[in-house]
Amino acid sequence: MAAVSASSVGPAASRKPATHGTGRSGERKDVSRFGRALRARGSDPSGRRWLFVPYDQLSDGIGPLAREDPRRLGIVVVENAWKAGRRPYHKQKLAFVLANLRQFALEQAARGVAVRHVVAAGPYRTALEPAIR
Repeated sequence: MAAVSASSVGPAASRKPATHGTGRSGERKDVSRFGRALRARGSDPSGRRWLFVPYDQLSDGIGPLAREDPRRLGIVVVENAWKAGRRPYHKQKLAFVLANLRQFALEQAARGVAVRHVVAAGPYRTALEPAIR
């Protein structure tokens, strides 16, 4: 994963890439309030079917999140400063998208879905590679 530069978008962009909710060695020790809340709702990630949920498809009303037992599913959500920096998005829109992504992750964790939260600064492919191992 590429390092996040301070000139990227918002407070999340000034952080190093991290994975929350997985217990992996890449997890940061100084997690945010969101990271702590996500861990408090955390579920055992083993033996689950994992799905990548893009920031613009946050719904548990259709697809596998609606049909399958939440205790058998896991989702990967990605906060990506690289994506945000590719276009001149309004800062309030970026904050709204980030807040929605985090709220969705917390809601799914409360339902029993395991959540892997990845902070990245490069293409989604490189952000997701470590999460799927």
